[in-house]
Amino acid sequence: MQAGKDGWRPSPCTPPPPPLSDLSISHADYWDRHLAATQQRYLRARETLARVRRQLHPTLQVHIAPLGGQQVNVSGDIRLDRDGE
Repeated sequence: MQAGKDGWRPSPCTPPPPPLSDLSISHADYWDRHLAATQQRYLRARETLARVRRQLHPTLQVHIAPLGGQQVNVSGDIRLDRDGE
């Protein structure tokens, strides 16, 4: 995608679709598959980004159990300030 004067437009390698009134069934099928593939790539990229963001924040989990007592589980995200405080 490229930025144009009036906003975003498709890249030059993808021809613009014809008006809906002039769209043949084969062209409509092509644009439907093109849109479905584009949406699939977008969703896959969002899932990957979410996975990466989760991995950037390590999680700490501590199990505390005194002898003969009840176990206490504590977990949460580890967040450190940039100053190390």
